[in-house]
Amino acid sequence: MIVKFFSEKLKAKKITKEIQNKVKKILRSGKYTNSKYVNQFESIYKKFFKIKYCVAVNNGTSALHLSLLALGIKKMMR
Repeated sequence: MIVKFFSEKLKAKKITKEIQNKVKKILRSGKYTNSKYVNQFESIYKKFFKIKYCVAVNNGTSALHLSLLALGIKKMMR
């Protein structure tokens, strides 16, 4: 009996190529925000986590700021 073993290296090579090709496609388009790629990412993310809303942002600071706004947290006055 021949037993085929799963190869992490081969899987990583395949995934790496797929990711590289997708990133190249996005970079060539010049559209990094509000594009079909971002919409597709948000849609996949919503389905995966079974959530109603998803907004992709460009960095952690924007994510935190948007979270505070969504929660209705305002600047404290001294």
